[in-house]
Amino acid sequence: MERILLIMIVLEVVIAVLLVMIFIQIKSTYFQDIKREKRIYRMLNDFIKRKRGF
Repeated sequence: MERILLIMIVLEVVIAVLLVMIFIQIKSTYFQDIKREKRIYRMLNDFIKRKRGF
């Protein structure tokens, strides 16, 4: 009986760790996308400013 409880606890810990790792992965890729979007937005802004200058 105790052995089953121990196995269940270990499985819960493993699942929790996996969920945290997946969450961190999603978060990092999401922030990279935001940085990329900001860079694209900045490029477009510079392009518009240049066009207005001419």
